[in-house]
Order: sequence, then structure tokens, then C-alpha cells
Amino acid sequence: MTKIEPVLTWRAVLLCAGVLTPLAAARAQERAMTNAQACPSSSRDIPTLSPDSIGYLRLDQPLAALRHLCATARDTIVQSQGDAGPSYHGLGFYFESLTVVALQYGTSTVDLSRPADGWLVSGTRATIQRKVSLTSSWPSLYEALGTVQANAGQVLVVRFCSFPNAILTLDVDPSTVVTRSGRVDLATIPSTATIRHVFIVSRSLASHLEGC
Repeated sequence: MTKIEPVLTWRAVLLCAGVLTPLAAARAQERAMTNAQACPSSSRDIPTLSPDSIGYLRLDQPLAALRHLCATARDTIVQSQGDAGPSYHGLGFYFESLTVVALQYGTSTVDLSRPADGWLVSGTRATIQRKVSLTSSWPSLYEALGTVQANAGQVLVVRFCSFPNAILTLDVDPSTVVTRSGRVDLATIPSTATIRHVFIVSRSLASHLEGC
């Protein structure tokens, strides 16, 4: 039987929170200092994304504490939808083949005394919960992470119940996977589809999301 996922009310929650804008825009740009040096890490350690951490970066810690762990972290602005969309201030952490941007909302500068509201992750060298690589194809993601919710607007967005505060965008034309009723047909997602970005929201924001 073809599995079809409902349109998600959590997408509306994220839009209201100002979270999904930089994620959903295919033209999202990170404006950071060039030639940023990598954060220290063992060459043998592959960072793992989890509900509470990205590698050794704890999501609930103030940014000042995280900057202490990585002195090369740099103030960053994520500009969504080209120059016309809103911009979000944050702190960029650069690892080998992985960029992690801690974003805050409603601030004109980065407040190092607070944790991030959300984390935008892009790149290749990381795993999700030590189960699957960021470079894995859609069938591998689905098999490893299980039950999923999906929504297709400007991009195809999925949320796995095993990682409920993480939202993933896939490199798929969203119009090709949506039924006439507006639902996402998981069976039509190409087997070659891979992750564009992972966006991990804070626990406080995640508490407002619809249950999985």
C-alpha cells in the first residue's frame, strides 16, 4: 500500500516561530568570515547529531560556553530568500566537511549568554544518532530512522519521530511528491534523494510541535 503522510501542523508552528524561513528557502545563504579555521576535533571522531548535541556542542549550553570549546567560531548571519528575506544572527562552527550554525531569533546581535534557538547543519561528515550518515540516500534514512512526517512547500521537509526536534530538507522537487489533496506520498520520493540541510530546534521550541 502506498504510504501518504498528512500535511503537518508543526510546519505552521515553525513558521510562526520564525524557524523554518532560513531552512525552507532553497536560496538560503550563509554569510560568514572567509577562511574560517576548523574547530578542534579528533580526526577519528565523526560528529553525531542527536536531540541534545552536535558532536561535542551541547544544544542547551550558552553560546559563550560553546565558543570557549571552539575559539575559531565566528559571528554569522544567515540570509534567507536572497536579500529580500529576513536575516538571522548566529555563531558559525566549522568542522571538517561540516558547517554548524547556531541561530538566535529576535536579536540584532548574538547574545552569548543564551543558548541557540535552532541549529542549521550542512555538509557531509556527520551521522544522525550514529545510525546513518548525512550523505545517505532516502531509503537508508527511512530504514534507519523509522516513522516519518513530511510536508512539501518550497522544499520537501521531513521529521523523523526518533529525532523529533530535527527537521530535514531533501533535494527533491516538492511538486513531484505531493498528491492533489496536498499530502506527501512517501513512495514517490526518489531513492536518490539526499539531505540538503538538517535543522535542530531547541527543546523549548520542540515542545510546541505536534506529537509524532
